[in-house]
Amino acid sequence: MPLHDDKLMKRAVLDRSQTSFHPCGTARLSKSIKQGVVDPNLKVHGIKNLRVIDASVIPVIPDCRIQNSVYMVGEKGADAVKRDHVDLYK
Repeated sequence: MPLHDDKLMKRAVLDRSQTSFHPCGTARLSKSIKQGVVDPNLKVHGIKNLRVIDASVIPVIPDCRIQNSVYMVGEKGADAVKRDHVDLYK
């Protein structure tokens, strides 16, 4: 850390820092189109046959590692696809 120069110190801090937040919530899960993008079955409101199954459906940043939440969304999405396409998953 360059302690002798404020500008160099600021640059070093900016170069070495990163966010601890995990991006999510860009296609928010909601009961209605007024509050978000996808319904509880992960289907996009108003669009037929389109689902979003990733971290973007998580409405708020979790207070934990996002990995477990993403696994849960993936499992829920896989179950929904299998439920809706029983003919493919016998």
